[in-house]
Amino acid sequence: MQPRQHKTTSFLSAHQVFTRAEFAVAFGRPASAANVTSLLRDHLRAGNIKRVSREVFAAVPAHLAADRMMIDRFAAASKLRADGVLGFHSALELHGIAIPSSTRSSSSARDGQSSWSCLSAPAVSSPRRRRW
Repeated sequence: MQPRQHKTTSFLSAHQVFTRAEFAVAFGRPASAANVTSLLRDHLRAGNIKRVSREVFAAVPAHLAADRMMIDRFAAASKLRADGVLGFHSALELHGIAIPSSTRSSSSARDGQSSWSCLSAPAVSSPRRRRW
């Protein structure tokens, strides 16, 4: 039988984002067990995991502090609801077709070029005002 710390470490290294139920199954306990609550609370206090929502947690890599960690939003979204789906812009981002909204920014310039944070594209001039 593996010691608890080794079992927890191997679970956290294998699961970037996980639910309370998945954590409990790894230890052979029901999700509502008091020792599962205690173990999760201890790891939250130690900074080994970070709470995403009430029943969803993210493993913190050993080289990072919990407050500096960026959680993969697609992995977190997949754990928030069992019947949830990603759609529209998120699905396009996941497939590498769309630019992530968090890194997309633009600024217009008079020389006809628009600079983006990750690419350069020609700017579209605004239509002239019609005078009737």
